[in-house]
Amino acid sequence: MSKKELYRIQFVTGKKEFDIKAQTIKESEFFGFLEISDFILSDPSKIVITPEEDELKKEFGDKKRILVPYQYIRRIDEYIEDEKKVISPFIKVKDD
Repeated sequence: MSKKELYRIQFVTGKKEFDIKAQTIKESEFFGFLEISDFILSDPSKIVITPEEDELKKEFGDKKRILVPYQYIRRIDEYIEDEKKVISPFIKVKDD
């Protein structure tokens, strides 16, 4: 049974609210920023893609990493995902 640690990060930028999964988060070399990388966007074998998943792929799909100011972070959850369990990614994009 293979398990891996993942992070669920909720942050706001501009008028958009993002809720994304990633494998790596760390303090950035730029003061006041959190570095997020190794995004978990969705399962490539899925046939149906929701509009939220599609928007996240467009926003973060080609990014190696992103830097988010600390004050934009709302919440970070760390959990272990069991590869035998099927859990849909936590994804949500909300425009105000």
